[in-house]
Amino acid sequence: MLQFEDAPGYAAFRFRDLPAEAGARLERGAASPELERPVGGSAAHEAMLVEAALAELKRQGVSFGDLRLGRDHSRQVLMQDENLATHNVFVSAGIGIRALVHGFWGFSASSELTPEGVRRAAAEAAAMARAVAAVTPRELGIEAHGLAAEPAHVARFDTPVGICPFEAPVNAIAEPFRAAAALGLAVPGIKKVQAFAMIFGRRRVFASTEGAHITTTHCVMDTLQRYVAVAKGTSAYRTILGTAMAGGLEHLAEADFPGQAADACRDALAKCAAPKPEPGRYDLILDGHNLALTMHETVGHPTELDRVAGYELGFAGGSFASLDKLGTFRYGSPLVNFTANNRLRYGAASQGYDDEGVECQAFPVIREGILVGYGSNRETARLIGQQRANGTCRATGWADPPIVRIPNLFLEPGPERLSLDDLVRDTESGILMLGRDSFSIDQMRYNFQFGADMSYRIRDGKVAEPLRDVIYQSISPEFWGACDAICDASEWRMHGVFNCGKGQPTQLSKMMHGAAPARFRQIRVGY
Repeated sequence: MLQFEDAPGYAAFRFRDLPAEAGARLERGAASPELERPVGGSAAHEAMLVEAALAELKRQGVSFGDLRLGRDHSRQVLMQDENLATHNVFVSAGIGIRALVHGFWGFSASSELTPEGVRRAAAEAAAMARAVAAVTPRELGIEAHGLAAEPAHVARFDTPVGICPFEAPVNAIAEPFRAAAALGLAVPGIKKVQAFAMIFGRRRVFASTEGAHITTTHCVMDTLQRYVAVAKGTSAYRTILGTAMAGGLEHLAEADFPGQAADACRDALAKCAAPKPEPGRYDLILDGHNLALTMHETVGHPTELDRVAGYELGFAGGSFASLDKLGTFRYGSPLVNFTANNRLRYGAASQGYDDEGVECQAFPVIREGILVGYGSNRETARLIGQQRANGTCRATGWADPPIVRIPNLFLEPGPERLSLDDLVRDTESGILMLGRDSFSIDQMRYNFQFGADMSYRIRDGKVAEPLRDVIYQSISPEFWGACDAICDASEWRMHGVFNCGKGQPTQLSKMMHGAAPARFRQIRVGY
């Protein structure tokens, strides 16, 4: 049975003030009750649909076929000041089917959840594969190399949910934001408070012509609250981020938005009076929230193997981390170690098995600064001689084909005892950057610029005056090569991404990134 693993520094993580019933649910790994309900209303109907689709794929004579029968749930709550502005609930159900014929894929999806409907979708997927094969050179097909092997798992996996976000009344979601907004709006100069909660859940049955049959439920939620200040003839904001974590409303309580309101208001007002930094090169200390976005764009996307192979060139671009660099390319300093792990507790990509039926795994991506791994699927794993894909192929919804997605990817903490306070004291002159803000990166994930939500000048080893509009620019391997210090596991924090876009048509996926604060020497700041 697949077991969760604890992230660095999270072995002792405990939710505060959690009701006893919710704590018991987490302890036994209970799923969301809404997501446990079989598609179509009964386990028998769900099983009938799966068998009908598989039988049709076999009748079509495909060399391989798989399906994702599922139901997707989303819930969005938007707050303006103390008021509930928007509350959306959306549920859809259907089946997505892939067929491999003569080395080429076909895909079809349908919301007609009857035996006739799923058989029709299976036949359409096979017909599409034949049509592609008829007009494409055979050497571009998969059959010459084959799909990477994977056991035909028969399994069940559930993301533990303490408080079901789909059953809870809307007030249970809105109240922490309302209470925090009331505190913020009482502060002179705070003119606007905005907040949102986004919740995604899914039930998925995966089955293949190889004999796999896997049922999973997965739930992720993300939260944010922003305070807008007007003072000194200008405006500024400070954003308090929850994080996209797997689980339920227990994460909303843990974020403690009311408890963070006073500091957020203070920072927003301070930014109004803060100067911009003089352009130049600075030693930067970036917190985990800021690093989460940077690693997502400069390490996560460049090491998706389908992107490396050129599958994304027509839409989103390629990658500088080309195949010839594997095992030899210096991506960062010897301190830099990146690990992918889709088995992490609370990880947004920790769904047990990916959408090709591959068991989620942990694997190194960068070791001592050297590029050593990519995220792969069963098709692309062969490009680097992998005998097995590493469980990073996901489809956002039942109507989407699975593609390689960034895994839960994190920067390992430093090996020596080092707190953020210690790191600041060890930095004579620089800038401390907290939270994430705007970003831009080129189509090969090479040149980039990123901002921070809150920044402070460091002078003589102390945090000094606040700054605003701090933008840092670099080249991906030069940036990671400039890392000369990383705080230890006690400073490590998990930060999620809820809406990573990729694919054509675009799919939005979820994953976790984690880091402890780290220092980067002489990075360019300013426009």
